[in-house]
Amino acid sequence: MVLGAGAALAVSPDRAFDALRYHLDRPVQVESTAAMLLHGLDGAGLGEATGVESHRSHGLMHALDGPVAALLGLMLAAVVWVLAASVARPCPGDPALGRRRLVLAALAAVTAFAVLGKVLSPQFVI
Repeated sequence: MVLGAGAALAVSPDRAFDALRYHLDRPVQVESTAAMLLHGLDGAGLGEATGVESHRSHGLMHALDGPVAALLGLMLAAVVWVLAASVARPCPGDPALGRRRLVLAALAAVTAFAVLGKVLSPQFVI
């Protein structure tokens, strides 16, 4: 991931930062976990959730959408870190165990991105 980001920065720094800005500015998608939390806050009387058409999707704006998205982003980073640490652990005597850990960690990471990300695209569900 770091190599990919470094290559994008080297080839086109402006476009790399534009891509980052695009995803940071994008509101949470209405089908995402963040949107469910924002609807819950709205239902509890803690701000108003408003639907918006933005970034070629149906989004949701709320006074707390930034902190909610940031919290879920930190949770996602923590999950990915734990998964990476579990794959990095040595497997003495059983090389197949390391391969199984890698496959399971990759599947768990995709699931974590779908559950904790700002966007829940239909291809994640399929």
